[in-house]
Amino acid sequence: MLLPTLSKTKGRVHGTLCINNLRQLSLAWRNYADDFAGALPPNPDDGKIKENSHWCSGQAGKGGQHEFNTDILKDPSLNMLIGYLAKNIQVFHCPSDRRVGKSQNPSDAALGVAPMIPAARSVSMNQAIGTDPTAGGGRSPVNAPWLDGDYKNTREGPFRSYGRSSDFTDPGPANTWLLMDESDFNLNDAAFAVTMVGAFWLDFPGIYHNTSSGIVFVDGHSEYHKWQTPHVPSPKQSEDKNPDWVWLRDRTSARR
Repeated sequence: MLLPTLSKTKGRVHGTLCINNLRQLSLAWRNYADDFAGALPPNPDDGKIKENSHWCSGQAGKGGQHEFNTDILKDPSLNMLIGYLAKNIQVFHCPSDRRVGKSQNPSDAALGVAPMIPAARSVSMNQAIGTDPTAGGGRSPVNAPWLDGDYKNTREGPFRSYGRSSDFTDPGPANTWLLMDESDFNLNDAAFAVTMVGAFWLDFPGIYHNTSSGIVFVDGHSEYHKWQTPHVPSPKQSEDKNPDWVWLRDRTSARR
C-alpha cells in the first residue's frame, strides 16, 4: 500500500518541478525580449550548432548527437537564454524524463571514463515563435515552415509566425503555447513542429506526467495538459479528427 502512495507523491513533486522549470524559461524568454526591444530569441527549424543562432542548440533526442551534452547549455553563444537563468541548466530537463547516459561533454573528456548524467534537455519551443537569425538582421520572424504541413510556410503566410512580443494578436498571448515537454522519440532541435492542416503529428508531446505534458503559454501561465488519445510514436502518424491535434493546432498559430 505504501509504494503506490510514494510513487504518486514523487510524481506530484516532479510535476511541480517541471512546471517551475517551464516558468523560469518563459521568464528568461521574456527578459531576453525586453533587452532586445521586443525581438524574440532565434528559433530556426534546424539542429545546427552555430553561434548566436538558436535560443537553445543541440540534437537532444534519444540517440541524438547531443543527448547527454550539457556543455552546450552552458555556452551563452549556443544557448541564448542561459544568461537570464543564473547558469541553471536543470530547467531544460523534466525531472520525470528518466534518460541517463554517458556524458558527451567535451569538458569531461579528460576524465578518462565519461560519467553518467541525465539527458540534457526535455523541452522545446513552439516552432511558430522566434526570430530568423539569417533574415532582417536577426529580427524577422521565423518562417515556421511546417505550419502548412508541407514545409512551405513563410513569415508572410499563410500561417502566422511571431518574431516580436507585440505580434501575438491571434490567437493571443493567453492562447498561444510557448514551451512544452517533447517526446524523446523525435526531440531533435529545440523547435516543436505542428501542422495547422490535417491531423498529422510532426513532433510528439512528452507525456511524462501520467499522459500529461507541462506547457507554458506566452502570457506566462502554465498548466498540465492531459492528452485524450495515445501518443506512442509510430509510423502511422495521421490521426483524422484527433481532439488532441485540434487542441494543439488552435494554440499554436492562426491563419492570416
